[in-house]
Amino acid sequence: MDVIYPYSIINKKIKLSLVFFCVALFFNCAKNKSSENIHVNYSNGKAVSVAFETEESPGYALYLKKNNLSPILGDLTCEKETCTFIPIVPFTAGQTYEIRKNKKLIGSFTIDRFRKQKNPELIAIYPSVDTVPQNLLKMYFVFSQPMQHSKSALDFISVFDNTLQKESDIFLEMQTELWNKEHTRLTLWLDPGRIKTDLIPNREKGPPLLQKHRYTISIDSLWTSEQGYPLARKYIKTLNVVGKDSQRPNPKLWDVNIPRANTKNPLEIRFNEPMDAVLILETIQVKNREGELMEGTFSLLENELKLEFKPKEKWVPGKYSVHVNPVLEDLAGNNLERLFDTDLSDNSVDTKSTENTLNFSIER
Repeated sequence: MDVIYPYSIINKKIKLSLVFFCVALFFNCAKNKSSENIHVNYSNGKAVSVAFETEESPGYALYLKKNNLSPILGDLTCEKETCTFIPIVPFTAGQTYEIRKNKKLIGSFTIDRFRKQKNPELIAIYPSVDTVPQNLLKMYFVFSQPMQHSKSALDFISVFDNTLQKESDIFLEMQTELWNKEHTRLTLWLDPGRIKTDLIPNREKGPPLLQKHRYTISIDSLWTSEQGYPLARKYIKTLNVVGKDSQRPNPKLWDVNIPRANTKNPLEIRFNEPMDAVLILETIQVKNREGELMEGTFSLLENELKLEFKPKEKWVPGKYSVHVNPVLEDLAGNNLERLFDTDLSDNSVDTKSTENTLNFSIER
């Protein structure tokens, strides 16, 4: 049997349908407007800024979608009906960001991943040796690609004291992380206040590393590159801690292997202890008999125990010199002029002066 509805009921149904249609249309239009009115600006494959249209006064803030607590630092400028935001730390590929006004969501955008890249790799950890002094000052982590800026590096690095069977916080947490210009090498300091004898952090918490202890440093594979790709795998570094290093580097104790004349064979310098992997390449120069700086390339070998210098031109007979900048440090931060930590009660502390020039001759 057919059911006949009164006209009023039909009219109400039509009105109700129109209401739902309009509401759906409104939200759909609003969504489209949000995405269309947000423009991410790219330069050399990197997202350098975002521009969005607004009819309201400034007062906006940008947030990482997974972290609504702290706004992203950057420069926001508004002209007429368009605002442009340039972040201090570049946007990360694959991440979604939100634009909010008074914490109310205005719109969101996702940074593109352009071309498929290889996963980044952790290609070196310095010192590369596993046996280190108790007063080890810093470590370097070198990656094959620029790494992300949006989270702290210590969110991905953990340290476990195998001797005490517990987590250990050996690294100093810094507000501004120490990356090189390319963002491929990270420097992490072990807390200097805990290394220096009798400072308050040293007395309250003790040194970061304990003698005769074994530590495992783990680097999480979730750490991503600037383009949003995670590390190829998890990395592990082991540290076996011995006694303190209370001796300054002394070039007089280094062995120099002199190349033959009329060759491009490398000049080899072997140290009596591992050196700071970054400073050693920045602090040594080779000069000819006229005192002119020789062109060539340096290579660090054998766990930072050996340095090779390959000249651009052939060696000619004559006198040469190796000049060492006094700021060169060993693993404990001791340089040619001073110890990083001086314990006046220790009679074995090195107080003798050191030379910073090595002279050698190449015979015919």
